[in-house]
Amino acid sequence: MKRITVIFLGCPKNFVDTESLLAVLKQAGYTFVTEPERSDIALLTTCAFIRSARRETYEKIRELIKLKEKGKLKRILVFGCLVQQEKEKLLRRFPAVDHFVGLDYLPKVPEIIESQRRIIYEKNPSFLSFPRYRQTISYAYLKISEGCANFCSYCRIPFLRGNYRSRPMPEILREAEAIAKTGIKEVILVSQDSTLYGIDLYHSPKLHILLKKLAKIKGIEWLRLLYTHPAHIYSELLAVIRNEEKVLKYIDLPLQHISDKILSLMGRGYLRRDVEKVIDQLQSIPNMVIRTTFIIGFPNESERDFQELVDFIRKRRFDHIGCFLYSREKSTPAYYLSPSLPYKVKKERRKILLECQKKISAEKLRSLIGSEMAVMVDGMVDKGKYHYFGRTYRDAPEIDGLVFISGEDLAMAQIYPMRITSATAYDLFAERIMAPRGFEPRSQG
Repeated sequence: MKRITVIFLGCPKNFVDTESLLAVLKQAGYTFVTEPERSDIALLTTCAFIRSARRETYEKIRELIKLKEKGKLKRILVFGCLVQQEKEKLLRRFPAVDHFVGLDYLPKVPEIIESQRRIIYEKNPSFLSFPRYRQTISYAYLKISEGCANFCSYCRIPFLRGNYRSRPMPEILREAEAIAKTGIKEVILVSQDSTLYGIDLYHSPKLHILLKKLAKIKGIEWLRLLYTHPAHIYSELLAVIRNEEKVLKYIDLPLQHISDKILSLMGRGYLRRDVEKVIDQLQSIPNMVIRTTFIIGFPNESERDFQELVDFIRKRRFDHIGCFLYSREKSTPAYYLSPSLPYKVKKERRKILLECQKKISAEKLRSLIGSEMAVMVDGMVDKGKYHYFGRTYRDAPEIDGLVFISGEDLAMAQIYPMRITSATAYDLFAERIMAPRGFEPRSQG
């Protein structure tokens, strides 16, 4: 029996690729082992988006090489975005790695493991989707497209994952129906730009149509939208978010900055006035939750630009914020911009922004104490009287906060009515209550 350890690094889109790799390997007869030292083969799925992600990948590769040198591993395979970016450089950097495999060759991985092929990739990836062996219990990611058409000045994703290409709608719906039949109630749509879905196949964005069709699938209660783009939000989509009960009043909307100067240098395709309009529209929807991300320390970001960003966050009071220090990436237009900001300055600015957001988040969560909300149970925890953890519609898995739940005999992946009893800056605490008359699992009030 062939034993293999599959190690995942990266974003939810990478996680979907990892589940596809597991399906391919399972079909080929591999047995999955959690600890690489008990395995014959280690397969590492990689991220190359920013320098810190590559550094994490390099460290993990070195760990696996040490195990191989001790005779605890026979082969090492590195898969994904890092191969698309670094290509033959990896052969020189890590001669002990047996195989480097690009994105398009995912279904060929079992054959490659048995071969002597050291590196294989396509310069312009064209893959879309493959069958998956799902590793989540209470939610499932659903990839609706691949690649990117935005070409922001700081980002190499279009070069790593290819041009934007939507999956055919019938294919997506079949996968969603299969997910629903497993008992999973939350489906999370992912893409490099979810709001562009359909632009290539149907000549105009069709995300609103896709959401309506997904909402008709029996068993799906929560539809969550990640990775939207401010320049591509449109009226029909806003109407579906507002009116369709199963579409959560939650949106992941990476803004990256708010200064017109910095947005122009980033090549984002919008200015502050455009952002303000979109946020006005979203925040007019009752109970709407907005997650966003910002890049701190972009070249030429002045103290004035940064203060504008802080003031904007205080004004708009977002529910969740992610902050990334600018990473200078070769072969991007931003690589040649100057002046660059010192790391110390970028780090201090991120600290200021996160402290600002922490106060906002704490105030928002305290305002929920005493309210009754639907909570998805994700797992068990040993935290005093709290034996379970889960999430409200306000929180995406892995990136947002948790709800710690007191109660007994709760089933995983089920949605229960809860009363919020207390809060920290990022997490809630709740107790199970009897379902009130008319309780709906999709309740977002």
